[in-house]
Amino acid sequence: PNGTTYVLEKSGNTLNVGQNTINAISAAAAFAASSGGTASISVAGAGAVAQNVVLSKVNAFADGSRFGSDAKKVDNVDIDARSDSTISSTVAAAALAIGGGGTAGVGVSIGIGVAQNFIGWQPGQSNATPAEVQAYLRDTSVVADDAITLDALADQSINSMVLAGSAAVGAGGTAGVGIAGSGVLSENKIGVNTRAFIDGTGTQGIVADSVSLV
Repeated sequence: PNGTTYVLEKSGNTLNVGQNTINAISAAAAFAASSGGTASISVAGAGAVAQNVVLSKVNAFADGSRFGSDAKKVDNVDIDARSDSTISSTVAAAALAIGGGGTAGVGVSIGIGVAQNFIGWQPGQSNATPAEVQAYLRDTSVVADDAITLDALADQSINSMVLAGSAAVGAGGTAGVGIAGSGVLSENKIGVNTRAFIDGTGTQGIVADSVSLV
């Protein structure tokens, strides 16, 4: 997880900055077959692993600024920060082993599927590296006729499906042994800090018809 991709979209006078979501599919399959006049052993194994990480910061703010004055008020001030992150992960592993011999046949197979999905977490860490979503005014004065609105919104989700299957067949004139095993692991974590706040009011303070922090 070393690459970062952003999407910029301009809508009127608004510039939206977004980050791509992750859609991952991992699959593995194995097949083994053997036969012998006396004895035969066949072994097959398949494993599929997917690890997906999203780390992000979205900050919309004004710092050390001034909007309006007593002589010339602004209409309103609206600052919005929004983060939407989605991981969709599908992992599938399947293994089949067939062993056949005149006297004894042994088939052994194992299938393992692992999915690790993290939003606002680093793999292997016990503490979150939370995704940050903040809308704020810091040391900023506002003199407005209308409203001041600061919105910080976060919508993170993980959809994960992990499948593993195995089958083993052993056939022999005297003995036939089939051993099959499968296992799955799904680890999903989300960490997000969301804040909308005003910290310091600059030289002229905060003057508005209403103030909303979401």
